[in-house]
Amino acid sequence: MEVLMLNTSDDPKHLLKQGYSGSWSLKATRAIACDYVVICQLGTGKAVLVAELGGIMKAGNRRFDVHFGEAALVEYQDIWTRKSKNPVGYIDVSELPFDPRKTEFGNRSDHRPQV
Repeated sequence: MEVLMLNTSDDPKHLLKQGYSGSWSLKATRAIACDYVVICQLGTGKAVLVAELGGIMKAGNRRFDVHFGEAALVEYQDIWTRKSKNPVGYIDVSELPFDPRKTEFGNRSDHRPQV
């Protein structure tokens, strides 16, 4: 199972409250096939938020907002190890040093995407 990874300087508490991280240039069909999204802190490689993928919403030409379902603030070091400057990545869940399926989610955003 692939996990969507996003590398951003956005405040994870703000993203959690907002209920989504946008706007990303990504392949929507690949992203929507992921069950989880891991938000990493730009420049540190640290995972700061793990969420069930709530949906992908078009936000512009080839850009998409990534919405969260259940989510949790976390601190896992050295998660973003990609050399690419592309802030969007995918990783097999088995390559993570933690299992997002076992994350204790305690937060659900009040934000619901508009259809």
